[in-house]
Amino acid sequence: MTIRSYSLRGEQADLGLFMSSGFIDQGNGALTGTLTLLLTATDNKSHTVAVNGLVTGLNPEVMPIISQDTETLNAFGTGEITLDGSATISLAGTAPDGITPITVTMTGSVMQNPIVYDTPANALGNGLDVLNGITINEPCALADQLRAARLRLIAGEAAIRVEFGDKNIWLKPANLTALTAEIAKLDAQCAAMGGTNSFVGTPTPRSRRLLRINPYS
Repeated sequence: MTIRSYSLRGEQADLGLFMSSGFIDQGNGALTGTLTLLLTATDNKSHTVAVNGLVTGLNPEVMPIISQDTETLNAFGTGEITLDGSATISLAGTAPDGITPITVTMTGSVMQNPIVYDTPANALGNGLDVLNGITINEPCALADQLRAARLRLIAGEAAIRVEFGDKNIWLKPANLTALTAEIAKLDAQCAAMGGTNSFVGTPTPRSRRLLRINPYS
């Protein structure tokens, strides 16, 4: 599973401090986490509930939070995540006293992992830099595949999975700069090996089945 973590907080003067943290599944957009209200305006008693939501869209992403225990804390809200990882949510609902309305803006960040290198079982690392630890015997083919993925991202696709053996590289538009740099590095490695690719020359008869690119949904 490929995930991003998030952390938000905001304060409402007549109630207290709201804090929420959790994870967003990059595969299906599912958000799971907790929301805590620390009643600093009264007795500092805390109320914590599980929350969920479904993150959708792109630039910005729409980020909802919904309490799963409305008797303990009836709260819900919708906000957005920008490409730099900033997050803002306007929270509404009713305080635990059943009377005081919740009207607070929570701000924070979402850990942006637009590229994650992982196995089907668990992630090995984050970012294209993990490729430095992998022996790449086909830099020409890999450069071609990443270049094709880059063009598809520019064309508007939300995310793309590049399969590399039994591992995956997840690509999203937020990482276009790093992706461009990685392609340039692979092109240099390809040239140093005496190979060519579809960008710098006629493709060599190297295997083109090492990698597969699949649309992300």
